[in-house]
Amino acid sequence: MKKFKEILNEEMLKRRVTEITAGILAILFIFSLLVQNEMGTAKPDKRIEKMEGWYYKEDGKKIIPELPRVLEKTDKGKFVMENIIPKIPYRNTTIAFHSQLQKVRVSIDGKEIYTYPDKKIRGGIVPSTWNFIRLPQESEGKHISIEVSSPYKQFQGKQNYIYWGSYNSLYYAIRETNFPKFLISLFIGIMGIVMVVISVFLRRFRGYRCEETLGILFILVSLWLCGVSEMVHKKIGVETIYFITMVSALFCNVFFLSYLEQRVEGKIQKITRIGFYLSFFNAVLCLILQVADAKDLIQSAGYILVSFIISFVYAIVIYGKKVLEKEAGYNKGEFVCMLIILGAGLVEWVHFYSKKWYTFGICIRGAVLIYTMYLFGYYIWEIYNTARLNRKLSRRLQNSEIQLMMSQIQPHFIYNVLGSIVR
Repeated sequence: MKKFKEILNEEMLKRRVTEITAGILAILFIFSLLVQNEMGTAKPDKRIEKMEGWYYKEDGKKIIPELPRVLEKTDKGKFVMENIIPKIPYRNTTIAFHSQLQKVRVSIDGKEIYTYPDKKIRGGIVPSTWNFIRLPQESEGKHISIEVSSPYKQFQGKQNYIYWGSYNSLYYAIRETNFPKFLISLFIGIMGIVMVVISVFLRRFRGYRCEETLGILFILVSLWLCGVSEMVHKKIGVETIYFITMVSALFCNVFFLSYLEQRVEGKIQKITRIGFYLSFFNAVLCLILQVADAKDLIQSAGYILVSFIISFVYAIVIYGKKVLEKEAGYNKGEFVCMLIILGAGLVEWVHFYSKKWYTFGICIRGAVLIYTMYLFGYYIWEIYNTARLNRKLSRRLQNSEIQLMMSQIQPHFIYNVLGSIVR
């Protein structure tokens, strides 16, 4: 009977954890479906194609590049792509292309019809965005020019694919193309939210500070990856997306070092704590400089990236040493996942500064997803096992106290008490 009650209580705890997890996942999944529905993953028609015939002039010669392309020679970071508009097939014919932290100006026969940004943004930042330029019906056969410039050297001279077709077709096709990247990024955040909520709920069994920090880290990584997924949003402005993305990336290193500091002990913990404080003060300083319009976050991105790489390599060295020593609490799985992320990061770094810059995010997104899924499963299982063990120990303590009380009211105990009273 006693054993049956223990099994029943364990099953009740397991069911409770499972129900809460399932409920949170259900709510977030419904939310993601609503977002997907709002984004419209189905194309109303297929009137889309890459616009051919673009050229730029270099030393007076017309050069027809193969897009996407990085132009090595620019006029102080500015270049102009030109074309002759062919026959306009639809009333709402539109040109669309993605600009990465670049200013855009489009003109037809010298008359400006589109400018981005169309208003001054605080700090003079130029967020990445999709540009949709509707062509007038009478523009057939006219000269069109797209002037692109960037205040940031690493984004100068970059020109992505240029599409054209009906506005609705372009809009929904771009959403459909980028939605898988956005959904993977969103899924990472969902796992982070679930981990934080479960850790808070089960805090009475044990202090799950490490798991809470890891969950917050996953949420920040998710926000960063969602921001660079090139998804088109109707209700969220490019300025808002820019700040959410950059602030999330800024604090990723802070929470990563915080998680690492909670995992290690001794001298390594003290060194890691110092790194955490330095990273935190660096993040705050970058925000202050951005608010004061002294230096925007993109200009600080290089320092942020280097500091995160140093922290990650530092973590890999620590984990590698602990795994080789077979120290408890350090598993090979997490170490392997860290190596995968480091490899993916190096590939992305090479791609960003090469002709494949437009593929940025594919490798790192997959590597982070693997790491997140592994740690999510590992820590959820550990949380459940620890909670189950604590519940079992609590029941044993309660049963011991009951047995002690029962032993004190046995007949011989009462007889001895009565005997001492009579004397």
